[in-house]
Amino acid sequence: MSIADPSPLTCPDCGASTQVKTVHSINADRAPGYRQAILDGDLQRVSCPSCEASLRVEPSLTYVDEARGLWIRAWPLGALPEWEALEAETLMDFERLYRGGAPRMVRDLGERLSTRITFGWAGLREKLLCDAHDIDDATLELVKMRAMRASSALYVDEDLTLRLSEVLDDALLFVWLEGPAEEVLEPLAVPLRWLEEIEARPMDWNRARHSISGGPFVDLNRAPVA
Repeated sequence: MSIADPSPLTCPDCGASTQVKTVHSINADRAPGYRQAILDGDLQRVSCPSCEASLRVEPSLTYVDEARGLWIRAWPLGALPEWEALEAETLMDFERLYRGGAPRMVRDLGERLSTRITFGWAGLREKLLCDAHDIDDATLELVKMRAMRASSALYVDEDLTLRLSEVLDDALLFVWLEGPAEEVLEPLAVPLRWLEEIEARPMDWNRARHSISGGPFVDLNRAPVA
């Protein structure tokens, strides 16, 4: 089932108070509207009743889509430095729910689920985009690595993240995002064929692939770009 409740929210611009429905657990099989709201960028977003500024509460939820084989624990972007501890916590939670003493039917379901953790809304949305377009998420991170290595201006600011925004007919459109609000700085487009080129040369990318996909946190932020 999907679980949500109202939470107070203070506008950082004018100080006005409002409420937003905060989601703690999403069952996308039973409530597919949540999936679309994440893709559209609308979930947990409201307008300030006073100054009309756009406000959004960061994610802290579990997203389950049995039909698509997804089990994702989404954390606030500010928790990214703690990814190792949160990855371990996520693995323990998944073990408790789907393995160990769980009924056989539940254990069988757990075998079909891909376990991931993400940080920020853009990180969660990126995983859903990968699933929608049948993109291996580890390969996508290697595409980012290749793009950053090829860039004349390598971003190293810890407040910046590179996330997939859109999949076009012949290109992958990424955006550089800044801070917890994930404000868009600038786009970065790379050829769609890079996905196939990387997967066609597995030995060339084997070490890098392992460095960014050693657990449920499959992300470039797991390892530095060299």
